[in-house]
Formats: sequence, structure tokens, C-alpha cells
Amino acid sequence: TVDTVCLDKTGTLTRNRVEPAVAFVGMRHHSCESGAFHTTPHDLRILLELVVLNNDAHVVHEHPRVEFEGSPTESALLEMALRGGINLSQVRQHHPRLYTRHRSETEPFMTTTHRSGTRSRLMVVKGNPHAVLELCTRIHMSNHIRRLDDQTKAAILAVNDDWTTSDSYRVLGVAYDRYGEHEPSRDSELIWLGLVG
Repeated sequence: TVDTVCLDKTGTLTRNRVEPAVAFVGMRHHSCESGAFHTTPHDLRILLELVVLNNDAHVVHEHPRVEFEGSPTESALLEMALRGGINLSQVRQHHPRLYTRHRSETEPFMTTTHRSGTRSRLMVVKGNPHAVLELCTRIHMSNHIRRLDDQTKAAILAVNDDWTTSDSYRVLGVAYDRYGEHEPSRDSELIWLGLVG
């Protein structure tokens, strides 16, 4: 008789690797199947660019296949961005990182601040979807910024919970804000962008 069956659905244990699978941005699902996204609309491209910026992994080899150095999760995010047609080095060159605040017990998310142009800053937050969503008062949808209401928050958390429980995905929430060189951003008034799993 069989008492216990253990499945390594993501490959984290057997290959020390996490496969990028899905994104939820602009209240729409995007699947990363057969090595690529079917389409990469503007909202999805922004999400992929931000997970490249808020990320400590990097490419160490490109041939014969791309290999990354970093945690399995952060490496998977870079792979997802590549599958979406994002030029990793170009994005990082255009938005050099200025500050990093790593996740902690009290803040289950990572915050990075980047130069964006000559006089502005870009803050990116990535981490526990519930915690990141609590920091947001607005949402990026269809290339517009709108007020984030309770109904929309509930719909986002429903997707997160479904991915976590039904599909066993490791899910991260992503938010951002832009502000002036001398105008500090408020962590509690961020713009929600989406989920990656």
C-alpha cells in the first residue's frame, strides 16, 4: 500500500528551478505557455519590466541556453520577462537602482528605488500579495491609473488564493510609484500592477 505521495510540481526540489507560469495584470490572465506569452500588451510589458528591476538575480550564460544566478523564484521572473520579449540589460540600464530594502519579518516584500529620467524616481515593490495590496490606493489598468476599490481588491485576492491553493503557485504581488527627485513617495499610496505566479 502507498501511504504518502510527494509531487514536485514546480521542479524546485528536483532541479532547484521554478517555472514561470502566469501573470494577472489589468484584471486579465496571461499564460506563459510553450516558452512564451501569446501576446504582451502594454500592461504586461510594464509588469515584466518591473520584476526585472526589483530582482537580485542576473544572467551568467546566454549560450547554448540562458542560465541565471540567484534564487529560483527571482531567476524564474527573469525567465518570464525574457519570454515576454523584455531586454533585461536595457531595462536595468535605463532605470539604474539607487536603493534596496529587502523583505523582513515585518515587511514581507522587497522595495527598490530607481532613477527614471533625469529628475524622477521609480519605486517598485514585490512580495506577499496581501501585504503589497494593502499599500495600494490606485490600480494600473489599460494604461490608465484608477482608484482601487474594495471590490477590485477582493477580485485580485480571489485570483491569488486560487493560484496558491488550487495550482500550488508561488505568487507575488507587484506595485509601483513614480515621484520627483526631492519628493518622497509614500509606501501606503502605491499603484497596484499585478500578480505573477
